[in-house]
Amino acid sequence: MSGEPRVDKTGTQAGETPRSPESSTSSRMAAYSRGLKTDVFYHLGLDTDMDLHATFGNVKFFVLMGSAQRAEYFAEAMGNALVSKGMPKPVVERLGKTERYSMYKVGPVVSVSHGMGGPSIHILLNELAKLCDRAGIVDSVKWIRMGTSGGCGVPPGT
Repeated sequence: MSGEPRVDKTGTQAGETPRSPESSTSSRMAAYSRGLKTDVFYHLGLDTDMDLHATFGNVKFFVLMGSAQRAEYFAEAMGNALVSKGMPKPVVERLGKTERYSMYKVGPVVSVSHGMGGPSIHILLNELAKLCDRAGIVDSVKWIRMGTSGGCGVPPGT
């Protein structure tokens, strides 16, 4: 036990600066990336030389799904849903490059594919979190994962 770090009731180890639960996510983002002249979100095809706030500043939701086709279909369906609520049809914008992920923006919603598997979604979420930080929306955006999932030994529909 004496070799283990001492941890207080807030989860802070001895010698660490305690984090306030009220502190913003932005303040906990990797400091090294803030020091870069240009931070490149390589897999998205975006970087901080672009006006990220102009593109993403009004985004309220990121909806993540596996396939690129589903991401595009969802963006189109979201645009049609806004029209059915009496709003003008928004333009569906394709953002960034599409070699790894496909990303579409329609109004305040970004629809993005993440491919298959944990490593793929991990890379995407890392780059999206940094992008949201740089666009100034990291503390206000909501994340939704939409798609299929399987189960073994459970009745369909549960």
